[in-house]
Amino acid sequence: AMTGLISVVGFLSGIALGAPRYLSPLSEDGLLPKKICQEHPIYRTPSISVALTTGLSALFVLVQNVSELVSIAALSVALQYLFASFALIKLYGKHTKFLALGISSCLVSCYFLYQIKLNSWLAFGAVSVLGVVIHLIHSHRQKGSENHGI
Repeated sequence: AMTGLISVVGFLSGIALGAPRYLSPLSEDGLLPKKICQEHPIYRTPSISVALTTGLSALFVLVQNVSELVSIAALSVALQYLFASFALIKLYGKHTKFLALGISSCLVSCYFLYQIKLNSWLAFGAVSVLGVVIHLIHSHRQKGSENHGI
């Protein structure tokens, strides 16, 4: 149990450090409000992004149990591997060894994704929908300000 706890804490610490770095480029590219990538004046970190991801993580800790959190983390990692496998096939598919590697990694990712429980998929979907809603609201506001010459 202690080894599992140490592993989970280490993994979540890595996510806490890395997750804000996912939001910042989206914000810099205009897909999310610019305020999200605003740097802290002293520490030069994306402090709003850090606060946002920390708040969402705290919310998940309050409403999910540890096994479901691990399952959600596994889901997000497996999806990243799946899309990286698709990219491998798309970019290097004309080379036999890369095509075989891409297809086999897709199959392994799909196997892991198949093992994920429905609750984890629903939680992941809810967060994804929240992200899409934030993006749509932001896009609508941007278009409105462009139309009004602001």
